[in-house]
Amino acid sequence: MSTTEINPLRDYMVHQAIIAHPDAPLTIEALAPHLPPDFDLGEDDLQPYQQAAVSESAPEVAPVKVGNRVLDAEAAARHAAEAEAEAAEPAAPLPPDPDAIDAAVKRRIAADQALANKRVALLAAQSAERDARAALAQAVQQFQVGFPPKSQSELLREHAQEQAAIRAAIKSGALPPRKNPGIGKSVVDRLASYGRGGNPASGDYRRGAFGSQMRGRLNHDPRRGPVAVVKPPSV
Repeated sequence: MSTTEINPLRDYMVHQAIIAHPDAPLTIEALAPHLPPDFDLGEDDLQPYQQAAVSESAPEVAPVKVGNRVLDAEAAARHAAEAEAEAAEPAAPLPPDPDAIDAAVKRRIAADQALANKRVALLAAQSAERDARAALAQAVQQFQVGFPPKSQSELLREHAQEQAAIRAAIKSGALPPRKNPGIGKSVVDRLASYGRGGNPASGDYRRGAFGSQMRGRLNHDPRRGPVAVVKPPSV
């Protein structure tokens, strides 16, 4: 059904269907299922809403004015291109500031003077190092001249004489005898002694199969063998 006159009832039903389904497109196929089956929805029913939607979605283009003159579309595009070209041009450099130039020159002179002072200090340190190395070489040379090199047989003979003198002094009582602690027990022996509650200072490092905490207890592990029970002394 299509008429040129707007029926208020039809327009109200179409308006309510559009409000109830805002996501549906403004087409007959999308809105017809939301109206009664005998409602013959036509293009003229949707035309006012379609025109309103198009006018709302179209962006508003502000008029371009140059002075008191309003430009048309072509003139506005040309004016925008000229403005963009002017913005792309690099800005002219600012004139140099005399005070900033004087401050930079003073900083450069101070840096050059500090660098020259450091170079003088470096040369003085290198000269002192060379003098110290020369003095060390002279001392080493004097030591080598005062103590001539010895052969292996001479070193062995001097060592034997020193040991004989030490033994003679110990024998006469001038020197105390040397203490020879001997070779200590192994780490396993010491750990076994600690586990039995023993004191390693007593020299008892015999290894045992059990620790002191197993003394007098029953053995439930057949892999370790029986445990001796310590009987209390008889009264």
